[in-house]
Amino acid sequence: MVDILKAMRIGPVPKWADDLFPIRFPIGSSLLEDGSFAYRYSYDLSSFKEAVAPLCIPWHPSKWNDFSSTPVYLGLVWDLVKHTVSLAETKREKYLAKVTDFLRDHTTSRIMKKRAMSILGTLSHVTVVHQNGRSYLSALSAFISTFTNDFVPRYPSSAVLKDLEWWISTLSLTGVSRSLVPREDARDLDISVDASKSWGVGVVIDDKWDAWCWRGPWHFQGRNIGWAEAVAVELVVRILLARGLVNTVVLIHGDNQGVIGSFGRGCGRNLHVNLSIRRTDTIAASSNMVYLLKYVESDHNKADPISRGELGPRKDQITDYVELPEELTPFLDHV
Repeated sequence: MVDILKAMRIGPVPKWADDLFPIRFPIGSSLLEDGSFAYRYSYDLSSFKEAVAPLCIPWHPSKWNDFSSTPVYLGLVWDLVKHTVSLAETKREKYLAKVTDFLRDHTTSRIMKKRAMSILGTLSHVTVVHQNGRSYLSALSAFISTFTNDFVPRYPSSAVLKDLEWWISTLSLTGVSRSLVPREDARDLDISVDASKSWGVGVVIDDKWDAWCWRGPWHFQGRNIGWAEAVAVELVVRILLARGLVNTVVLIHGDNQGVIGSFGRGCGRNLHVNLSIRRTDTIAASSNMVYLLKYVESDHNKADPISRGELGPRKDQITDYVELPEELTPFLDHV
């Protein structure tokens, strides 16, 4: 089929096995009186159907999409003018009902593994739009991993139920879209982050430093050095937010491979690491930013001595004001 369409110079058609999703480009345009443009095309949907008619494929009417600047594909609305992607309203309502029914049926009863996996698959698809929702899937993923038998139901944990309540709240919102505006190339602003168990958290941006020291014991309720390293990333992201960075990709150097992997996945297995990623993702979404973590050996991490209390000259301290979230204020003091 693809060869036939290519021979007739129709396309591109990125998907045709299940849903026909042809794309066409204008061959010319004319300026209208209102200042907009009228575009001309070499074919329309009728000629497209005529091209594939000899194949006698019994396409269902719902599998066709007419040409549009806002085509629906895989349950998502791709706005080619505004450069955004959003959930189709029918899909949003369907997914909302699915999660709502799940909570209604299993808040106080057991659940089969198959149904939990179905919910996870649905919500994983939704993260195309709600990328900050990735951190709200870790509890569900961990719950699924506890099943030892596909036919023996289990009680979902309170963390699973709480995360699904967040999804209900999120899916209840209408008109939500994610920007697909191209970002700048990745920028290396010479940023390094680090944390130590004994002293605190340090960040370095282009030879300027900042630091927070521990207020007291913090190794409890699952908080570990991975959480401390995640907080270091969160703090430097808050500094960049204060500087007004938008629509770009920024490199951040760190020496904790586990934390780098967690930020790359958008979720962490540790609850407190996951919460830090959740707050960081919210900041990133607000400014269409991507923070790309890159590994550097501890000996070459500029923030390593800062995190141990070996501070630089006061004149080189970062002056951007960062207000700690209430989750961190019990643990850190700005130096």
